[in-house]
Amino acid sequence: MFSDVITQALSDQKHQEHNINKFNKFWKLTSDKNVQFADPICIFNMIGFLDSQTPAVRLSSKSWLAGTTGHLKRILDPILNVLLEENTIAEKGVNNELYF
Repeated sequence: MFSDVITQALSDQKHQEHNINKFNKFWKLTSDKNVQFADPICIFNMIGFLDSQTPAVRLSSKSWLAGTTGHLKRILDPILNVLLEENTIAEKGVNNELYF
């Protein structure tokens, strides 16, 4: 499945900006079809890129997020599904922050 290929590509450190742009194009092309990703790791990766040390990667992920305002359900549903799974365990960290 194409979404699996893009998910794997996002983990490639060498070409992150290019792969984020590919993901963004795929996201836009499938937005009207409400495609759900089998593995939400790509959405977690995209959110993680918002805090990247590389400015180009950070900007690419911010532009993706800015373009998703009409389709927040596609982002929130997979995140909430992971957090609400029975086998997800929350642990309190040093500053009483929750880690999943």
